[in-house]
Amino acid sequence: MKAAMEKEARLKQFASRHGEMAQELARQSAAVAAILTAKKKSEVVLHPERNKFLGRWDGLTALALFYTASITPFETAFIPPVLGTSSWVDPFFLINRALDVIFFLDMLLQFFVAYQTGNDFGGRTWVTSPSKVARHYLRGWFVLDAFTVIVPGGFDVYLSNPEFNRRESSGSEVGAEGRMSVLRVLRVIRLVKLVRLVRASRIFQRWRSKFSMT
Repeated sequence: MKAAMEKEARLKQFASRHGEMAQELARQSAAVAAILTAKKKSEVVLHPERNKFLGRWDGLTALALFYTASITPFETAFIPPVLGTSSWVDPFFLINRALDVIFFLDMLLQFFVAYQTGNDFGGRTWVTSPSKVARHYLRGWFVLDAFTVIVPGGFDVYLSNPEFNRRESSGSEVGAEGRMSVLRVLRVIRLVKLVRLVRASRIFQRWRSKFSMT
């Protein structure tokens, strides 16, 4: 809040000294300088407005998020989980592992995607420094992204262990109680996948900046 008030005060002071037209020219010059600077940066960092691969990847991630939002609640409520090695022939299990791969690759990709920040002229500037981009992601979305990928995926893979084949085939009362406990935990873990939907806000922000949406 304090930084925004100071920036607004600097803008008003600049406009009072040089006029609003000079202020607008300065803002446009800052935007042009930001573009020229971005072109000189390492090609390792992907610019959302100019990189075609990133646009296609956002489309694939959006489809994965749509599946998560529409199918995961239904799967959690009505589809009984498959334990043991039989999981590797279950279509829902295989689809979820494919989604885990997509979201894991998306998590790695965020270390190389430029982000926007405000400048002193009231505009927006793309940050393309590799170190700053990585630091920005580590301090922001990284923990949440890693949690939603590692926890559900790791628990599902754990339940595909052959040990659960022996427990299920034993038919003992202890085995039945253990299975019910596992199923209750599994339902909660599956709901963690819905937290992935916060990724949609990042995709929307990149689409908004690309298409100049208000």
